[in-house]
Amino acid sequence: MEVLGVGACGNQGWVGIGLTDGAYAGSLMDRRLDTLIERAISARVIAVRAGA
Repeated sequence: MEVLGVGACGNQGWVGIGLTDGAYAGSLMDRRLDTLIERAISARVIAVRAGA
């Protein structure tokens, strides 16, 4: 299963780390959260942490 963990990345916007079956599968970065999520079309689960 493909999942994406997303976190705020200061002035850079958002960073997402993808896992496939528990193994690192790549990363994404975007200034806008909605755009980052749209780019993760194969992820079945997306978890967002938006605070300190």
